[in-house]
Amino acid sequence: MVVLRIRNVHKRKCVLIFCFSVAVVITYRYLGMPRGGQRISRKIGLSANSSQFTMEGKPFRILGGSIHYFRVPRAYWRDRLMKMKACGINTLTTYVPWSLHQPQRGVFNFHTQLDLEAYINLAAELGLWVILRPGPYISSELDLGGLPSWLLQDGDMRVRTTYPGFTEAVNIFFDKLIPKVVPLQFKKGGPIIAVQVENEYGSFAKDDTYMPFIKEALQSRGISELLLTSDNHNTLKSGGVDGDVVSTVREILRRGMSINLYMFHGGSSFGFISGGLAEPSYKALVPSYDYDAPLSEAGEYTQKYHLLRDLFSQFNRGEGFPDLPVLQHKEAYEPAIMYQHLSLWDALSFTEGPFKSDMPLNMENLPMNNKNGQSHGYTLYETTITSGGVLTSGDNVKDRALVFVNKSYIGLFKRRNLELAVPDGKGQRTLSLLVENCGRVHQGRNLDKQRKGLVGDILLNNIPLREFTIYSLEMKPNFIYKFVDFKRTIHFVLQNNSLESNVFALVFTRLLGKCFLKLPVSLLFSWASSLYMAIPVIHLLNCQVGIKVLCLSTGSTWDATGPLDPSRLSTSPVHFSTGVSTRSLCSRSKKVTTRSVLRTRQILAWQLTFSDSHHLLYFLYAVCLLLF
Repeated sequence: MVVLRIRNVHKRKCVLIFCFSVAVVITYRYLGMPRGGQRISRKIGLSANSSQFTMEGKPFRILGGSIHYFRVPRAYWRDRLMKMKACGINTLTTYVPWSLHQPQRGVFNFHTQLDLEAYINLAAELGLWVILRPGPYISSELDLGGLPSWLLQDGDMRVRTTYPGFTEAVNIFFDKLIPKVVPLQFKKGGPIIAVQVENEYGSFAKDDTYMPFIKEALQSRGISELLLTSDNHNTLKSGGVDGDVVSTVREILRRGMSINLYMFHGGSSFGFISGGLAEPSYKALVPSYDYDAPLSEAGEYTQKYHLLRDLFSQFNRGEGFPDLPVLQHKEAYEPAIMYQHLSLWDALSFTEGPFKSDMPLNMENLPMNNKNGQSHGYTLYETTITSGGVLTSGDNVKDRALVFVNKSYIGLFKRRNLELAVPDGKGQRTLSLLVENCGRVHQGRNLDKQRKGLVGDILLNNIPLREFTIYSLEMKPNFIYKFVDFKRTIHFVLQNNSLESNVFALVFTRLLGKCFLKLPVSLLFSWASSLYMAIPVIHLLNCQVGIKVLCLSTGSTWDATGPLDPSRLSTSPVHFSTGVSTRSLCSRSKKVTTRSVLRTRQILAWQLTFSDSHHLLYFLYAVCLLLF
């Protein structure tokens, strides 16, 4: 074994020399020689004349392909871009979705999956140029064309115009976005050779001063590369070329023209980000963004990919293409078995709200998400009715609604289905409408009218319904995580003469560092006495446990959660056959229900909360000892 020692006086020199050497290599490799071993001065950049593009004054053909970083899991970015490079593509094009980067006013996200700078730097590392398409409107089959839904809180909003409310929001977004990409421009040593101004504005064109505003917004913040626009072929002076993809690309290349393949790899529109189509009638868009692209949605090579690679190789005058990356190993998922489910009504306790409103509020104007409204998902509207009759939506349901009376389903509202019969009944009943946002349209001249939820009055017998209780089920990750990190169902066979060998399913849930145990109630057995005896036992083990009682008849939850002190328990065993207040279970002064009586037939389950799984095991052990 050889031990190498360096004196402290030499250490700094060695480190400095090493860092300098690495910097020189990186500069030379990525900034000075991105193509075929020829250095580029980076003074002029990409330019366009009447017939072709030039790079630093020399003819340059853009062979572009679109891959959106927000539609591909970050773990697969490198794989997809390497496959693009191996096909002969020299330029990556990507949109920038405003709605994902700024989900709320003043809240910005450029991390992990949305790390635009990392994506552009990866393209540079692999030898790809970049054409950036920062919007602010991008279409791209996204909800509202990539515009954030909170813009629609303004009832007078006119998007894609110089309406002050819109331009102010654009300026705030660009103040965050553009400084991140300015250092990545070609003239500054980066891969960005061009930037697109807005997107397909020729098909919208409501404001002659809007496009100059966007151009100035980009250039004033430091964008100095070639600016370009993009439009559908029927709104350009020159038309398209008919034919299949390969023959079309061949003809374009034969004429010496540049091309961009939208999409080269489509990926998936994850979550609720897909938009909708407005014409000829509204249709929701599916989350798959495969686009019949050369690379499939799963990143596999297609016949189109191989044909295009062969074609590009015929026009390639430089070095050969990289070898095709090896396809990643794939396995089928195991069958999914659902052990537990949560009803809509049980899920309401996890929602933000509820909100009270005399009139129905659309999703965008719900007072949630720091007053930014609800972006997507579902909204439940509830009110009280005293009679049956004809329920009329007046096309104010966006986009469809499941309708319930006292939690019983009675029908569906959707477009062109505007009336529903409500059965007669006695007394006051709860009418519930679960409204689904199927996606705001991504293009067209009615983007300002894409508010979702109940956007106007719902009539019962021609009388507007009032006094709504509103629950938001936005289905964001933090909402889903409230339910469970993982669930396990533990089956105990209780072999006891008095229990007649009943089988109870004890549902164990771990959530946010705590454990929950739901104890179903049997007609033959109550957990009350066992809980009364077991809690002092686990208290001796220094466990923390809280209790909730879930009421079957009303769906309400009586909460007596928190550390239970045996000295605060009632002095006699708890019997529910005659009714008992939850105060007799726990007489803590805080967070104790003011409800008075629960009866045996009303009890659905006990839910116990533990500070960790060890306390849960101690409790189960104590219960088993007491039972057997």
